[in-house]
Amino acid sequence: MSFKLQKLQWLHQYTRGKIKTNCFNKTYNLFGSAYQLSILVLFNQKNEITIDEIFNNIHLTMDIIKSIITSLQTVGLVTIEGGNIVKINNTFTYPKTKFVLPVPKAVVFKQEKKEEEREITAERVGLIEACIVRLMKKNRKMQHNDLMQAVVTSLSSRFRPQIPLVKRTIESLIEREYISRSDIRKDEYIYIE
Repeated sequence: MSFKLQKLQWLHQYTRGKIKTNCFNKTYNLFGSAYQLSILVLFNQKNEITIDEIFNNIHLTMDIIKSIITSLQTVGLVTIEGGNIVKINNTFTYPKTKFVLPVPKAVVFKQEKKEEEREITAERVGLIEACIVRLMKKNRKMQHNDLMQAVVTSLSSRFRPQIPLVKRTIESLIEREYISRSDIRKDEYIYIE
């Protein structure tokens, strides 16, 4: 099996981690997103950091940085002074030694999300096409309902294919002359060799 065309892409916004603190009266185990923890790690060097320094070190958008700082501020880990300086709260206390940091307010990455959805749809179209061609090659002739059911059944272990997407894929294969409609029955497809 060859995996040359597969691409591994990290989705950092879904990454979780743990930090053990040593700067407060008690030792705490903090569980949070990679973004939250990466901001907290910056406090290993200094007790106060400007938002611009965070921006330069982590390379996230200002909206994301501000939402993460706000989530850390709600727990009381950090304080903001002058609107630009973020300080670690040395008097921080919490009843539990292990706790999960609150999830930052959702900052919607509309463009990234649309790109991701487009990539997933393109990948799925390829899988649907391969499945249809494989089924048609095996059976030579299939009625529309039988083909649709066979495609949904065979792909259900990977994902649930949307019926309109399967129909568009069938039409695309007809246009590219992989399959054709039967002259006798309009709801039947024939594999073209």
